[in-house]
Amino acid sequence: MDDYVIDFDSLNYLRPETLAIMKLLVKKYNESKDNDVLQDGVVVSFDELAKAAKIPVDKLPDEVFKDLDAERNQFDEEKRGYEPLVASCLADEEDREFRIIINHRLFEF
Repeated sequence: MDDYVIDFDSLNYLRPETLAIMKLLVKKYNESKDNDVLQDGVVVSFDELAKAAKIPVDKLPDEVFKDLDAERNQFDEEKRGYEPLVASCLADEEDREFRIIINHRLFEF
């Protein structure tokens, strides 16, 4: 099993809630038994995300979408652009969970 690591110091500009969500997601990646976790992402319940980010559950999924979709890595002079934190963020409100795929470029291999 791979160890998925992100340099969280490089993401210190993120809001504390967003940083907490990213740390939970990395933990979930490392716990996953899915060999294709980089492509499949992880499933996280609304309750887990709310607890990690200290966001009221009733504000999910809006807060998570806002945090993960709106936040960008700092401007990269070489690429002349921004990198998103996640490649995909899908909410299943009926099952009260997210399937989130972290942008693989954030991982240190």
